[in-house]
Amino acid sequence: RMKYRKAHKGRVKGKAKAGTELTKGEFGLMAMESGKITARQIEAARIAMTRHCKRGGFVWIKIFPAKPITKKPAETRMGSGKGGVEYYVAVVKPGRILYEMQGVEKAVAEEALTLAQENAQRHHITNITWHQGNLLEPLSKQGSPPTFDLIVANLPYIPKEEILTLSREIAHDPMMALDGGGDGLDLIMRLIKEAPAYLKPEGYLLLEIGKNQECEVMQRLQESGYQSIHAIADYQGVLRFIEAVQP
Repeated sequence: RMKYRKAHKGRVKGKAKAGTELTKGEFGLMAMESGKITARQIEAARIAMTRHCKRGGFVWIKIFPAKPITKKPAETRMGSGKGGVEYYVAVVKPGRILYEMQGVEKAVAEEALTLAQENAQRHHITNITWHQGNLLEPLSKQGSPPTFDLIVANLPYIPKEEILTLSREIAHDPMMALDGGGDGLDLIMRLIKEAPAYLKPEGYLLLEIGKNQECEVMQRLQESGYQSIHAIADYQGVLRFIEAVQP
């Protein structure tokens, strides 16, 4: 945990290497260029988002110091005697997830993230591209569809018949955030098929999966021509993430 009374010194160029994935929420706000964000600005965005969550949703602040010595969030000390809070500054880099939301309807999340976007523009993190649609469909409508070095997806992966057996903490989430179809892999399999058209050579596809889904997903990736396919365990030792490379 770190306290910030002034901006970090040193280089702020380059892409973010940590905090680039959704880890808790269903919706996120990502920085597309480097910038500096103060505690006052962080708090303003948080308030704008939490007003839309009420009791049913959650907001996470996911702003990390752009320094290699730690991966802990850049938390701010708001108490008196610690200097003006407007001078507590953290650096963010392109690809950094700034905020995450969960447990709210899609329309509510869109409105809340729009407010967060406005706050991001106020502190000059403006190079953020927003798309709304079904998987990669919005990109296909562009004249020359873009390609990416990395596509990260946290898609619904729970089999439909298992949703009613979930714990109360998870079961309150919107159905669209949980229902992965009959075997839980409907959207994941679709993305595996669609992603190559939007990945650069040697670009990465990173997927979050459910328990015991790794074999089927890795087999489909192999059949689809991906290379360097690996399963990655979470902190509890469950194979939760799949990494694959576009040849």
